[in-house]
Amino acid sequence: MQRYLGQCHCGRVAYAVEADLEAGPNAICNCTNCSMKGFLHHHVEKPRFKLLTAFDDLKLYKFGTLSAEHYFCKFCGVESFYRSRSDPDMWDINLRCLRHAETGERVDIYALSYELHDGEHWEESQSVRHAREKRAKETGIPHQAKSWRLIAPAERVASDLDVAAAFKQTWASD
Repeated sequence: MQRYLGQCHCGRVAYAVEADLEAGPNAICNCTNCSMKGFLHHHVEKPRFKLLTAFDDLKLYKFGTLSAEHYFCKFCGVESFYRSRSDPDMWDINLRCLRHAETGERVDIYALSYELHDGEHWEESQSVRHAREKRAKETGIPHQAKSWRLIAPAERVASDLDVAAAFKQTWASD
């Protein structure tokens, strides 16, 4: 576990978090909200998250089933963390908003591995997730999701990469 500091763009919303980003799981979601914001996910247990600034500087946004609580800075608009629908007992932090607590350096999001989450088809993907969790409990063999990386520079990305097919393949039944 390492200690990180997270914040919005203007710095009025700040938090401290303990996490193992190398071990993950880190995730990229294809739902419209995450795609439009570029949110890169990492879930942490509630005791490992501490809001350092006033809750008054946050605004709450809910949509769809109104289950997830998306908090954003009411001054700059950046969503640096939220409480997700799929894991309501954890905080979901935006990896793009993190710095190493000791050095102040930004987290290198390109060095991390990611799972693809199909938030666009949330109900179906959660059924697959729960079936995999059940199978892992029964067999004692944990499910290993396919690992992805953010790629930079753009020249390394295949021009014919079908992102939608890659997400679908990630959630295809075993």
